[in-house]
Amino acid sequence: MAEPKNFTVVFPDYRLQAYYSSNTTNHLVDHYICDDGTVEGNTLMKLEFANACTTLGYEPRSDYWAIQYVDGQGQIEYANGHPNTEFSGNTNISEFINLLEKWAVIKEDEVNLKNYLDSIPTWDEIRRTRDGKLSRSDAIISWSTETGNTVPSSWTTYRQELRDITTTYGANTGNTQLVVWPTEPAWPSA
Repeated sequence: MAEPKNFTVVFPDYRLQAYYSSNTTNHLVDHYICDDGTVEGNTLMKLEFANACTTLGYEPRSDYWAIQYVDGQGQIEYANGHPNTEFSGNTNISEFINLLEKWAVIKEDEVNLKNYLDSIPTWDEIRRTRDGKLSRSDAIISWSTETGNTVPSSWTTYRQELRDITTTYGANTGNTQLVVWPTEPAWPSA
């Protein structure tokens, strides 16, 4: 991952925030744990943040308030009234950049997992889809009645497979990802 374009460290609430640019899109990575109990991230991240502070010589609860970093230029802000310190390059924030890169991957994995889990249909969604397919297939029954033809056996089988879909795949105990929808048969030619 490329170095962040815009980067902020806020010591009092163990916050790391960055914008990564790829092409024309900015990607926000934001991790922190607040003293008031508001949680974003986890205890491991807080510990890693504290270790980075120690490695770089920052004592989050005493003198330092925040670090602002934009396009290779940085500024350290102090909580004790000391004038801000400016710096160039990433030497003063390398550990924080390493954490952000690590956490960005973790966050991306979490988002991917959430998206994957959100894409798994519920049994209620399976039933709604099934009911919609059955409703659309009612047209073959109407066609058969109106033309005096018998319902083709492929359609009878298809409609029964739709009705049985939840028992076939074990609704409420099975995995909805295993559901395979039967293929709708072709319409009779006459």
